Amino acid sequence: PFVPEKTHTFWKAFKHKTKRRWLPALISAIFAFVGISIFSAAMGFLQAGMFAKWSLFYGSLAFLPMLMFLLFGLWSIVLFGNALCWRITERHRGGKYFAERILKACRN
Repeated sequence: PFVPEKTHTFWKAFKHKTKRRWLPALISAIFAFVGISIFSAAMGFLQAGMFAKWSLFYGSLAFLPMLMFLLFGLWSIVLFGNALCWRITERHRGGKYFAERILKACRN
C-alpha cells in the first residue's frame, strides 16, 4: 500500500493511486461482469433442471445448497477480478520480485 509521507496529503496519495489504476480496474470489471453473467445463466439452468428433483428429497431446504453455491461462485469471481486488477497494475515487476518479497516475509 502507498503510505503517504509528511509532504503528501491523503488526497495526493489517493490521486496518485487512482490515476494509474483506472484501466486495469475497467478490464477487471468487464471480466467480472462477463463471468457473473455466465455464472448466473449457468445457475439458472442448473436450478431449472435440478431444483425440482432436490425438492423431492430435501423439501424447502433444497434452496440452501443452491444459495450457498451461488454466493461462493459470485464471491470467487469478484475476488478473481480483484486479483486480476492487481496483477495488471503490477505487471512491470517480474515474478522474481514477488518471490523475493515472499521469502523476505517468511524470514521475518
